[in-house]
Amino acid sequence: MNSEFSFERLFGLIRKQWIENKKFYTLGALALLGMMGICMYLFWVLMDGHNYSEMTAYQIYVIGLILCGTIYGSISFNMLGNKEKGQYWLTFPASVTEKLLVTFFFNLVLFFLVYSACFFLSKWGAQVYIEQYLKENEHASYQPMNWKDGFGEAFPYIIWGYFCLQSLFILGSVYFKQFAFIKTVIFVTIIGGALSFLLAKLAINLFPNYNFYWNNLELREYHDPTNYGVYKSYALGSTLSKVLGYILTYSWVPLFWVITWFRLKEKEI
Repeated sequence: MNSEFSFERLFGLIRKQWIENKKFYTLGALALLGMMGICMYLFWVLMDGHNYSEMTAYQIYVIGLILCGTIYGSISFNMLGNKEKGQYWLTFPASVTEKLLVTFFFNLVLFFLVYSACFFLSKWGAQVYIEQYLKENEHASYQPMNWKDGFGEAFPYIIWGYFCLQSLFILGSVYFKQFAFIKTVIFVTIIGGALSFLLAKLAINLFPNYNFYWNNLELREYHDPTNYGVYKSYALGSTLSKVLGYILTYSWVPLFWVITWFRLKEKEI
């Protein structure tokens, strides 16, 4: 295995990956477009009835993205579960960094772009039908997406959470040779549940009368339960709170990438 990074070799690996799997990618994209079109028709056009909400379409987008993305991410390194394919992949003359970047490009970046393109194409078709229906039926209504409140405001964070989750499932495909998706789900559920329980218990025992606010990493103790405007506040400085908030929010994806890189570097079959 070559340990030196080369952009020329990286682009060659991307080209090789596309040539060897272009039929799979093409059929997968067409299947994804068909499934997205069916979901749009069933869960938006039909189920919304006469009162259409654009938010429903984006909820379909998020649910499908998480389901399809995590399943696709969990097969990123399925070749390592096969002795012959795994040995060929590990001994191929390229660095671990190059191989990992190729996997991230196809499974993380390209999948997201193709999925989003399928969604917007299906949404456009559904919206054309809805607009025509609105012209013919005066009692029907359409509510555009509100990007400044509720689900719309949280949408960018949900997308970032998806990238964190898919990176975790890609890591799971390195650790688990078979049934990587199911095993990763079980692992995440157990570890996430245990950590949530532990943190909740610590919070109850250490800060029984306080409420935690994530935005400012702030603890508040209310003096009068009927008047939440009167309280004692304990918080870090604004600069330190922002720095820690950014670290806690945006460090997961690079952390999973680094762990995946080290795991692949020491991988043996």
